[in-house]
Amino acid sequence: NKVVLPAIKPDSGIIKDSIYKNDYLGWTIRIPSGYSVIPISVLEKNEKRGKEIYGNNSNDDKPIRLLNITNGIVNFQSTLNPRVLYPNLTSEEKYIETIDKEILGTTIDSLKIGKGNQGAILIDKIEFKFAEYIMTHESSQVKLIYFSKFDKDYMLDISISSRDTVEGKKMLDNLKNSKLDWK
Repeated sequence: NKVVLPAIKPDSGIIKDSIYKNDYLGWTIRIPSGYSVIPISVLEKNEKRGKEIYGNNSNDDKPIRLLNITNGIVNFQSTLNPRVLYPNLTSEEKYIETIDKEILGTTIDSLKIGKGNQGAILIDKIEFKFAEYIMTHESSQVKLIYFSKFDKDYMLDISISSRDTVEGKKMLDNLKNSKLDWK
């Protein structure tokens, strides 16, 4: 029952002159002004929650953290996970189905959750499955969009959460216009 990780372990990429670049993914994306790197403590908390949701019981394996930035209104998070660690996620559709169960199954009296669009978008001619959710709490609202693309070894997971529609759309457009050549 030994888990065999992919032979190639990609690096997390580099940021230079407001450009993020990852050679394994062939991904280049401009970082908008006013954004900073999300603190590691926040990423670790999200990774722990993700392992619970998606069924990874391994405490040793961490996702490959890619570009994770915020401007205080919009959070952009991306990771690369070995598929072998998530045997129940056999496709992008299963990924979205699992997110649906978790998010739409949340029961907090003061929180209303609705599902927005679901489908596929192109990022530099590569199709990503996505699901969108609206979370309303008292007078605030957050829009969450989860994106996923699998290859034979890895799952590329991207999320954008935004408390402002205009700022969130700017980041979404920035993602759509990034260069991605993942084979």
